[in-house]
Amino acid sequence: MAFTKQSANDTMYRIREAITLIALEEGMTSRVTGSYDETTLKLTVKIETVGLSGDSKEEADFKRYAKSFGLDPSWLGRSFNHAGAQYTITGLAPNRTKYPVSAMKGGRSMKLTADKVKHCMAA
Repeated sequence: MAFTKQSANDTMYRIREAITLIALEEGMTSRVTGSYDETTLKLTVKIETVGLSGDSKEEADFKRYAKSFGLDPSWLGRSFNHAGAQYTITGLAPNRTKYPVSAMKGGRSMKLTADKVKHCMAA
């Protein structure tokens, strides 16, 4: 069997769902990203503890550092459209200076520039 785009996405979706359930049971957040070729599906799993406020580190960092990137802290969790796709802002990693904003697009984790987010949120 060879992986196709559809079979890789279907498999990753099932794995992501299982990991998300386990993380939620443990009071944590999870993120699964991946890539594939004909024979290999390579996944990266990130599981984070939730802070006292109930936020993940990237959520807390968005609230804390958004203004220093010219962003509005209230945008966390809000969605915007870009190039026909919907993105939801999920956090910020200030150490990623070129692509500091984390977002979800169709179940996939994305990294965006602060300028792109500002432009799209203003539209």
